[in-house]
Amino acid sequence: LWRNDKLRTGKRYVAFDRSLPARFGILPRHAPGSEIRWFDDDPCYIFHTVNAYEEGNTVVLEACRIEDPMAKLREPPSDTPRLDFMDLTPFLTRWRFNLDTGAVTREKLDDAPTEFPTIDANLRGTRARYSYGPRLARTPTLLFEGLLKYDLERGTSIYAGFGPGQFGSEAHFVPRQGATDEDDGWLVTFGYDGRDDSSSVLVLNARDLSTAARVPLPRRVPIGFHATWVPGELIGKGLV
Repeated sequence: LWRNDKLRTGKRYVAFDRSLPARFGILPRHAPGSEIRWFDDDPCYIFHTVNAYEEGNTVVLEACRIEDPMAKLREPPSDTPRLDFMDLTPFLTRWRFNLDTGAVTREKLDDAPTEFPTIDANLRGTRARYSYGPRLARTPTLLFEGLLKYDLERGTSIYAGFGPGQFGSEAHFVPRQGATDEDDGWLVTFGYDGRDDSSSVLVLNARDLSTAARVPLPRRVPIGFHATWVPGELIGKGLV
């Protein structure tokens, strides 16, 4: 909630009302004109979702949940990442919304802070086994120190750090041509090396997060959040 009294004085300030529940709206995608079904859960804040799909009469949502986004007063230096005026302590979480009973269940899947998750884009809206998310560094500003690969079926994960003084951004999955397994492909992201102020394109093997290639860039790319992957043939055809 924006604080209107602060906005009138030119200040940006938000308040987090813990007396209000988190509300999730589910709209039937195969029934145009249907009303939204609303489900309540404990208060939280969500920046980004992993995926959502149906299991019979249940809708499953996986996302990065922040229990309380309001920045706290701390003695410097703080090891809680912050984006502007918000604390970032997101953890991978799974919700199940039962469309018959209205019941909501929530399960925290990991204790590692992670955001900007991605999956194989071809599986959006259907059940995906693997998710890839940058892990937040314990620094006052928002930096990603490595990548986590989650096996959402087995409830396991593997981690690969970028290295001392190195950081990355959102990683996108690129399937190998002719791939038959969901994780048969590569993860592509920007890398930044604070030791010499240089940037590169990082290509990791999606199976085990080993480094497949590191392509130096002629100019530094500022550390950012989002990224995307576009096949070269689409650019050549003028489709993007």
